[in-house]
Amino acid sequence: MLFRKPLFMNKRILVLSIFLLISWNTFCQFNTYHPFPKYYAAWGQQEHYPPGTPYFKYYNYYLAGDTVFNGTVYKKVFRADSVSDSLYAAIREDNNKRIYLHWGKSGGSQDTLLYDFNLTVGINMPPTYLYGSNTKVLSCDSILIGTAYRKEFYIIPNSPTGPGLDIIEGIGGTDGLFEFVHTPIGCPFNLDCFQQNGINLYNFNGSTGKCPIYKVDSLSGIGTISADQTALSVYPNPAKDQITLSGFQPSSKESDVRIFSPLGQLIYESHIITFIDHLTINVSDFAPGLYAILVSNGAKQKTKKMLIIR
Repeated sequence: MLFRKPLFMNKRILVLSIFLLISWNTFCQFNTYHPFPKYYAAWGQQEHYPPGTPYFKYYNYYLAGDTVFNGTVYKKVFRADSVSDSLYAAIREDNNKRIYLHWGKSGGSQDTLLYDFNLTVGINMPPTYLYGSNTKVLSCDSILIGTAYRKEFYIIPNSPTGPGLDIIEGIGGTDGLFEFVHTPIGCPFNLDCFQQNGINLYNFNGSTGKCPIYKVDSLSGIGTISADQTALSVYPNPAKDQITLSGFQPSSKESDVRIFSPLGQLIYESHIITFIDHLTINVSDFAPGLYAILVSNGAKQKTKKMLIIR
C-alpha cells in the first residue's frame, strides 16, 4: 500500500524551513561591515605536519606595504616562521565586500577571488580559491571580535562529502587566511589567532592558546617604519579631548595623516599639501582605547601609539 505523508506535515516542514532560513539571516543583520585590514595585521597559523600526525608546524602571515599590478593597488602579504620571512602574495578588497588574491606574476590579469562576504543564507557560492565551486551558504551567525560583533558564514559543499568552512568578516577563514580543506577526512590547517595593531582580536583556543606570531609590520618599528621614527611626537598622551602632532613633516612634501581604531578601522584622515610643523586633532568623540597614528611622507612612514582615556 502506498503511504503518503499527511498534507499538514508537509506544511509544517515547509514553515519550519522558512523559519530557520529567516532566523539564520536575522543573525546577520548588522549595519556595520568590517572590511579586511590594510595595515598592521597578522594571522597566526598551525599545520599538522605531516597531515594526520600529532606534530605541528607554526607560521604566520602579515601585511606590510603596497604593490601595484596592472594599475591596481594591492596589500603585500608576507609569510614568516622561526627561520624564514618572505613575500607570499598580495590581496585587495573591492567595493562589493570581495577580497581578491594576486600571486605577483607580471602581465595579464592574475586576480583570483579569495573571499566573498556579500552573502545570503541558502545561496550557491561563486567559486573562489578556498572552496572552489558547487558550494552554498548553510548558515550565518555573529561572533564577538574585540568589542564588536561580526558576521560569520558557514559554507558547505553541495556534494555529500567534504567538511565545511567558516569565514569571518575582516579576518577570513578559520582554517587560515589562504588555507583550505584538502581531504574529505578533515583539514590539517587551523587559524590560531588574528592580531591587529598589536591587539589579539581572535584566538581559537581562548586567551591561553598559542598565538604563533613570528613577524609583523608593527607599531614598534619592525618592518617598513622609517629610521626617523623618533621625530614624530604626540601630546598629551594619554589624551581626552585633543592631541597635537609635531615633527612629522621633515620637508615640504605632501603628507597623509591617518588614525586607526583599536579594531583597525580608519577613523581619521587628513591630506596636508603645505608645510606645517604641527597638527592639532579633535579626539573628543573617540572611544577609550589604544589607537594607531600613521603619517606617510613620500616613501617614508612613521607611526605612533595613542591612548584615549575618559
